[in-house]
Amino acid sequence: MKNESIKSWGQCRTAEPEVNETQAWSYNPEKLQVIPSLPEKKAGDDRRAESMRVLVLLSEAYAGWGGVQQFNRDMLQALCRHPSVSEVVAVPRWCRPGTVELPAKLTYLTEGLNSKLKYVETIWKVIRKGRAFELFVVAHLNLLPFVQLLKSRQETATLLVLFGLEAWSPRSWFYRRCLNRVGASASISEFTRDRFCAWSGFQVERVFLLPVAVDLNRFTPGPKSVELLKR
Repeated sequence: MKNESIKSWGQCRTAEPEVNETQAWSYNPEKLQVIPSLPEKKAGDDRRAESMRVLVLLSEAYAGWGGVQQFNRDMLQALCRHPSVSEVVAVPRWCRPGTVELPAKLTYLTEGLNSKLKYVETIWKVIRKGRAFELFVVAHLNLLPFVQLLKSRQETATLLVLFGLEAWSPRSWFYRRCLNRVGASASISEFTRDRFCAWSGFQVERVFLLPVAVDLNRFTPGPKSVELLKR
């Protein structure tokens, strides 16, 4: 798959959210299990144009807070909105209790939470079952070693997402070896891209910029402050 194909999902990130209101996932605070309520298929629903399956490994997204979590939510939403995508399977490392709504096409697996062994088992089960994936997204440098497990089963195009501090300092030889199996990378800033490429030897041409997005439906100019106007 060419890098242009990997990049195309990023063009959807600024689109307005599309949430299926009938698809609610509840997190049990004690067992941290996901209880899905999936939407029924509508008559005449034609999905022949949707053929791409995407597997995303990420630290955290839903029922969490922070910049990385918000970025991951936007990324999953954009992938699900892409017309060529039939399914997005996301495997988080951590998850806080809570109830959230997930976009259609997203399968959010939490069997591997808070345990490296269970996380590996979950990934292995996913890549062994069902149709092959057309794209792997490793949404944090700390999760890069798991790419060896992914590639052991499928030689699929792989995208690595870079955020900041985790990508600035040199990593071990094993990380460098894993990078040889990454086709392209997305960085939220030029600074992170340059620092990462400096120590890793990863080609700058294979890293494209994908800045954090702002939801203009939530963050808009408000009324002028009376106190400031008086000054």
